Amino acid sequence: PAVMRRSYFDACRLPRGARLPASALLAVLLSAFVAPRPALAWLDAGHLLIAEIARSQLSPADVAAVDAVLGPWEEQFPGMSDLVGAAVWMDRIKCAPGSRLTHCHGGGPDPALAALKDWHFTDLPYDPEGLRGDEAEPPLSGPSSVWALRQAVHTLHASDSAWSQNLMLRVLIHLLGDLHQPLHVAQGFFNNSRFGDLSHGDLGGLSIRISSTEWPQLTNLHALWDSAAGLFADDSLGSTTERAPVERLAAELAAEFPRGELLLPPARDEAHCFRSDAGDCGGLFERWAWEAHQVAASVAYGPGVAVGGEPSAEYLARA
Repeated sequence: PAVMRRSYFDACRLPRGARLPASALLAVLLSAFVAPRPALAWLDAGHLLIAEIARSQLSPADVAAVDAVLGPWEEQFPGMSDLVGAAVWMDRIKCAPGSRLTHCHGGGPDPALAALKDWHFTDLPYDPEGLRGDEAEPPLSGPSSVWALRQAVHTLHASDSAWSQNLMLRVLIHLLGDLHQPLHVAQGFFNNSRFGDLSHGDLGGLSIRISSTEWPQLTNLHALWDSAAGLFADDSLGSTTERAPVERLAAELAAEFPRGELLLPPARDEAHCFRSDAGDCGGLFERWAWEAHQVAASVAYGPGVAVGGEPSAEYLARA
């Protein structure tokens, strides 16, 4: 047994001193700054698109370094073990046999792993009516997307375990997308004619039922925003094996929104946060969460949408 334990851990350990290169980690963090807003959908199509835009901005050496960390899980998770395909892994591991979830249509294993579900959200309160009274703001230290991203950066910077780096690189790639979905960082509290009695929270829009003639599968406000206001409602680009459509759209978006116009000097400086004393980029992730939360407050919960109704054309244009 002792020999077996040593063999197992030797197989899981990177060569002495080996870690994901700092340049690759920096590049993945910077990619969150260069994904143009129209790309930010969060079904499989959106996550793949964001990751493809990131891949196209990275050097071949950095892409190879990231893929080398992710590649060993290809047998268990086919099509989800490179920089682009790994972007959907955190959603796919929630799939159980017979699941009706949108992202569970792509074949592959059904891990039924729901234990990480809280990692996808940071429930910052939006309470315009003061329904929560004197309740304190929820801490960002508990299980949440901000918390999980901090753990990922810390592990990637410090660990020499191949297994740990593989896991946390997948977490980082996926949650950098989730963190920019406004209803992944908001918990609305309402008791009014527009949204009904949601005085205990709306679960990031999941409890706000809507209708849609064009996209009948989008039955709640959260689903509408997950699909980029219907842009990827059919998730037709959400294949981890047929990458050509995603690559074409990523190239079009990159041409329309040049990197130099999106990545300003302050962003470059902030992305070096993993080299600070804290080393987990917590301040950066919290700022991004609050920025997306402001979009939830002003746009997602803004005029043009009400429970049971169809979002207005003006609402969809703003979204």
